[in-house]
Amino acid sequence: MRALLETIFTWLRTSAPRVARRVGVGQVLDYSPLWKRITMLCWLFPIVVAGVSLHSPPSPAERWTPVAIIAGFCALLIPLTMEVFQRQIELTDQRISQKSAWSKPVAIAWTDVRDIAWKNVSNEVVIQPKSGRTIRVNAWLSGMETFAEVLEKRLAHLPARPNVVNRIRAQMEG
Repeated sequence: MRALLETIFTWLRTSAPRVARRVGVGQVLDYSPLWKRITMLCWLFPIVVAGVSLHSPPSPAERWTPVAIIAGFCALLIPLTMEVFQRQIELTDQRISQKSAWSKPVAIAWTDVRDIAWKNVSNEVVIQPKSGRTIRVNAWLSGMETFAEVLEKRLAHLPARPNVVNRIRAQMEG
């Protein structure tokens, strides 16, 4: 099972478009259509469990089991769906901005970036401003090659930039 999951996640990461979508004057990093399709397919499991339990009801002592399974999957799928469908990172000549289901929108001018770092545990780049909230760019997003190029161009003066860009490119290779 572990090998199957590793294969699926490697496929998701390596099959994502490397170039960001153009939107207006900027470029947008978001989850690939494949991520979105897989997330929607995951919703079939609790629906199937509900259908099976309606068609062939469990014994009275086990009636809670389908409800618990459906609730558990919903508890996992609701945040996953919110993340996959609402996370966007926009790159323009002046700034980087983040839209997320988990926080208010954040924008940081490139000139206000104090530092960048790669976080191994969360597999993301953290962009730290001189003051205010940080922006987190998940390595699973589409357009990571574009992001690496923008970091090279806009944040060339930061000492951590070469390491972060190398980690981004290594992640894309799988």
